[in-house]
Amino acid sequence: MGIDVPFVVGLMLAALVCEWYAPHNPNKSRLPSLFIPLSNNAYFHLHHWMYALLLLFVNPFEGFIEGWLCGILAQGISYEDSFTIIRVK
Repeated sequence: MGIDVPFVVGLMLAALVCEWYAPHNPNKSRLPSLFIPLSNNAYFHLHHWMYALLLLFVNPFEGFIEGWLCGILAQGISYEDSFTIIRVK
């Protein structure tokens, strides 16, 4: 079994693109975060890695797209607050 080149390319490109659009420094992010209000003082933070995980479960892709989604997931969970989903004001 050899290296799945399309998967590896997708993985690396996605991680680079995600780091450019949503860097670990929140003041330099090029995309807004998605927050869903739960109450007057709490909200649900929908992280970008959650989108990728959902897509991997809903429709298991292969090759480049699978690598791309895994790259988004890996970059997303590398944040310090990646598992902080419910936030209180």
